[in-house]
Amino acid sequence: NQAGRKAAVPRCSDCHVPQLHPRQAGVMAQMGDSDEGQGALELAAQELGVDLAGEDADLLDIAQELAGSESLPPGWKVYKDKGTARRFYNNQETGESVWEHPLMGYYQGEIFMRRGGLQELRDASHQHPCTEDEVDDMAEYLEVRADDSA
Repeated sequence: NQAGRKAAVPRCSDCHVPQLHPRQAGVMAQMGDSDEGQGALELAAQELGVDLAGEDADLLDIAQELAGSESLPPGWKVYKDKGTARRFYNNQETGESVWEHPLMGYYQGEIFMRRGGLQELRDASHQHPCTEDEVDDMAEYLEVRADDSA
């Protein structure tokens, strides 16, 4: 008898991220303003892999920004999977759901730079300068001419 059974949360086959379905209200909770406090900050710090109570206290502002719903690109919403207590992100336009914040690469890059990444990049570029092919590839990627001056 299926009438009394709850439907299982649909999950994508490769990443097991909960997929939203209109009948799944109650299985997932959209995170709102009431969730944007200490709990959301702790989840953001965990996602970033930083210890705000210890050596990474100076990265608090990055974790705070990530914790807020305004950090999401247009069309994305953050939800909390009640089964795992993890946040996941859903693109309302495409239906795509992912565990990682859609802009996580940006936030990880910001942390890398704060931890001395800029100096590491400068040191590496002096030790191993870019080849002409690498410069051309980057210029093509950025849609600029390699011989343009700033």
